[in-house]
Amino acid sequence: MARKKGSFNKFSRSVAEMCAEKGFDPFDVLMAFASDPKSEWQFAAAKELCSYIKPKAQAIQISTPDGQPLQANVQIKAETFDRISKLADAILNEGKTSGAI
Repeated sequence: MARKKGSFNKFSRSVAEMCAEKGFDPFDVLMAFASDPKSEWQFAAAKELCSYIKPKAQAIQISTPDGQPLQANVQIKAETFDRISKLADAILNEGKTSGAI
């Protein structure tokens, strides 16, 4: 029989019990690092904490009622395409010197 989604496996349960017995909460340690602006671990701790309190974005597929992938046709006016093309060229050529090969 499979365990319920989100429930502890045997190892995780034993680690949680040991932490509780010692009065140790790893989340509190991460919070201490994340809230200390002088800590070199601030970003890594904050990132780790986010994984517990914010759901990760997931890719989704939108389909038609019959299950086929949804297709979108986008039409761009020629003048808009030209402006985008010129902007892309300017970005790609930025930093290149005229003497470059």
